[in-house]
Parts: sequence; structure tokens; C-alpha cells
Amino acid sequence: MILGGGTGGCGVAAQLLNEGVLAKDICILEPATTHYYQPLWTMVGAGIFDVAVSARPMSSTIPNGVTWLRDSAIKVAPDDNQVQCASGRKLSYDYLVVATGLQCDWDKVPGLAEALVDHEKTGVCSNYHPQYAQNTWRVLEGLRNGSALFTQPKTPVKCGGAPQKIMWLTDDYLRRQNRRGDVDIHFVLPQKVHFGVSKYAEVLKTEATTRDIDFMFETTLVSVDGVQHRATFRRLSDGSEFELPFAMLHVTPPMSAPDFLKGSPLANEQGFVAVDKYTTQHITYPNVFSLGDSSSLPTSKTMAAITGEAPVLTHNLLRVMQGKRPTAEYDGFTSCPIVLGYGKLLMTEFVYDCIPQESFTKIPLPFLDQGKPSYFYFLVKKYVFPFVYWNLFMKGRWFGSKLVFKPDFSEVDRRADEEDKKNAVARGRLGEKF
Repeated sequence: MILGGGTGGCGVAAQLLNEGVLAKDICILEPATTHYYQPLWTMVGAGIFDVAVSARPMSSTIPNGVTWLRDSAIKVAPDDNQVQCASGRKLSYDYLVVATGLQCDWDKVPGLAEALVDHEKTGVCSNYHPQYAQNTWRVLEGLRNGSALFTQPKTPVKCGGAPQKIMWLTDDYLRRQNRRGDVDIHFVLPQKVHFGVSKYAEVLKTEATTRDIDFMFETTLVSVDGVQHRATFRRLSDGSEFELPFAMLHVTPPMSAPDFLKGSPLANEQGFVAVDKYTTQHITYPNVFSLGDSSSLPTSKTMAAITGEAPVLTHNLLRVMQGKRPTAEYDGFTSCPIVLGYGKLLMTEFVYDCIPQESFTKIPLPFLDQGKPSYFYFLVKKYVFPFVYWNLFMKGRWFGSKLVFKPDFSEVDRRADEEDKKNAVARGRLGEKF
């Protein structure tokens, strides 16, 4: 059973099918009827795409033959191998994959939900919802003067670099419209640096200085007053609060694991499914796996990360189904393409411990240097990645940093099986002595 019909759920289902698992033996529990390619919402907010381009019917993305139950989980009982649904029914499973993503906690910021609804009057917007993303473009088009504020919460978010992408696009749009001199731009974030990977942080620091963008570090959004066009912030260093006026306020809301996971036997203290950072297997329940945003995997929660996690999870799940131990290991690979303007993008790629691991720089061509923003990578983000998503990954034929080349785990499998066989023989001999 797979909980979630998003990127992780559909991707794993497709790879399991390609590995010979029968479609009738796979069930996806997903209440939504529309599947979104959410990385495109940054460009929706900037007026590059209509939100419809990011959407497909869920029925077209669930792999053929796989059972789709239009329901949602409200409780997981791993000791009984059961999932309780919102409809009241209880479902049993042999193996469970949790891929339910993050939920946006709009109500955690007082005044935000109301201000988003009345965006035309308040100037408050967010790219983290399909309707709100369209409104971001409307707010941006109407921005003439004043302050444009962009926020990032303390919680984990979908793509750690996404909150600042729309800020860079706003700056570029205003410059192209000859309005930038009348608008000051501020990015409010809880971190102490421009980005978690120092190599790319230096690039963004230079961009911010050159483009006169103010990064307000170690600060978080507390509340929003859309009527008065004022936002309250808190300094993390001393807890003091202050207000800022705004003409445009783009909010990245606090996010968390789905409520049904929090406090469940599967969750860690933060509410995420507690899995081994390398194998994606649950640390307590060996027949449970998780990937993507709802997992505890300590990497940036991105679509690119899921493409690297899925083949590892698939391989290890199949081994467990065969009575063997997991062998494949996920190295934390993730990517956050930071859009810096209409035709300019910094392609960040890294693994655990924020160590850069770049797919293109190894090719000795100047325009492939991932340490520099480029038009080429903007085109990759705009056209190539959506194609890869719909036509390759969702068909189980894209494997993260390995691209279309399926990872070969045969050698680690062989070594593990030989070791387990030797240990079994040794245990048998020890038993004979006693």
C-alpha cells in the first residue's frame, strides 16, 4: 500500500511495476483528483505559465492497473499493519510506503488566510497553492511602489530555495518595467546565510548586493494585517518583535507532516516518518518505508530528491519482500534550481552535509558551470524538467543523478547475501555446539 499519489507515490508505484510487481498487488491511497507538478508554481507566480500547465488528472498519473482508492488516511497502526481511512474503512497491508508530502499550515500565521483570499486589496500572496500562485502574478503586475516582502518560515518547506525564487523574479520583472527604483525588496528568513550550501550562498550573496536586495537573517513572520498592509516579525536572537509596511507580501507558510502522522508510532519527534537516512526503511517497522517530504530523510525536500530516493526505496522494498535485508543506499542527492530572473538560473545540486555533487559541471563546457547563473539552466528548468517529470519519472524511468540509467546494486547485493549466508552458517554451527 502506498499512502499518497504525488511525486513519491506514483514514482515508486511505476518503478515497482517495472521491476515485475503485479499492478493488482499495488494500492495507492490518494483523495485528490488532480496531480500537480508543483515546481512550476514559481513560474506561475511570475506570469510565465498558467497554473493549468502544471496540472494533470490524477487518473492519468496513477500507473495503469494500480488500484486507486480515493480516500485519505487518518490513522496508521503499524503493529496491526492497518490504515484507517477518513471514510471509516480499515485497510490492511503487507508492506507500506508513506509518501504523503507536507501540509501547509496557513492558520499558524494569524491574519494570513484572510489576507490571501482578499489579495487584490491586501497585496498578500503565496506560490504554495495553485490558486494563490496565480494571484501572485496579479499582485506583482500591480506593484508600483512601496516595499515588497518575501518570507521563509523556521519549519522545513517544499524546496528550501523556493521561497526566494519569486523574490528574484520580482526584482527582474520590476527592472524590466522600469519600476525597481520605486520598490524596495526584503527577504526575511530564519537562517544565518543566504543558502545552506556555501558555494551557492556566495553566488546569492553577490546577487543580493549587486541588485540591492536586503536579506533580513534570523527573523520570522509572526502575523499579517492585510487591511493595514503591515506584517509583524520576530528576531530569533532576542525574541523582540517589529512591524514592517508592505505593498506586496509573499508568504511561504509554515509546513509540517500531515496531522495523522504526528504522534503516530511511525513518526519521530518532528512528526516525520522515522526512516534510516540511507535505506529509507523505517527504523522500527521493517515492512514500512518512506520517501519525500513526509520522511525524516535529512536532505532538502525537493522533487529532485525524490527521484534519487525512489530507486533506493524500490530496490530495498523488493529485497525485504524476498526476506533479505536492504542494501541500496541514498546519498542525500537533491537539487534546488534557484531562478534568479526571466532567463537566469543557478543550478544547485548537493548531497548529505550540503556537499555539492553536480551533474553537469564535470562536462568541460563554460555554459554548464553550475557555480554561475545561466540562461541554459533556466531553459532546463522551464522545459526539460517538466518533460522529464511527466514522461520519464512518472513512468518509472528516471533515477535522480543517474538520469535514465537505472542504478546497479548487484554488487552490494552479492556481498550482503554472501555475508548473510556466512553468518547463517556460523549461527548453525554455534547451535550444534550447544
